[in-house]
Amino acid sequence: MGLIDFLQANWAAVMAAPWVFVTLVVLCSGGGWVIGRFMYGERISLLQDRITRRDETIVELKSQLALAPRSSALPLPPKRDPDAVYQYGEIVGLAANPKIRRNEGMLFFDAIEHALDLNYHDPIEFQDWQLSILHHIDVDENYDGKRLIDRAYIGVNTRILGKLA
Repeated sequence: MGLIDFLQANWAAVMAAPWVFVTLVVLCSGGGWVIGRFMYGERISLLQDRITRRDETIVELKSQLALAPRSSALPLPPKRDPDAVYQYGEIVGLAANPKIRRNEGMLFFDAIEHALDLNYHDPIEFQDWQLSILHHIDVDENYDGKRLIDRAYIGVNTRILGKLA
């Protein structure tokens, strides 16, 4: 039975004592509001605190963002020596007179000097190229008594494997 049906069935009692009906409606509504406020007051308070903290965090982050320098988020990679030959991110020699023949996919060096740590079986990096050493004409090594102090690969021919990322 709906509220309208209930009022139609009891309309005579409502009209006989309207102030009693209004008082009961006000007391029931007020009692429901008080009970709801008591039961959910803590939850409402916690949610209001969360909203306040969120607003304060937004203001704080906006002020930090305004003070932050306007640069790229990622750090720039370190500058590389344009004449250096690299392996695994480390300098392993210095290139002498490089000649790039892109149409042949080749790069030629008159020499790779100061190449004590160069492993010619592994790929090398020069400028923004990754290279594979095909062959070299000669190796010039300098010794200090019995200890090797310098090495140069002469007439180095390499194949271009691709561009570095």
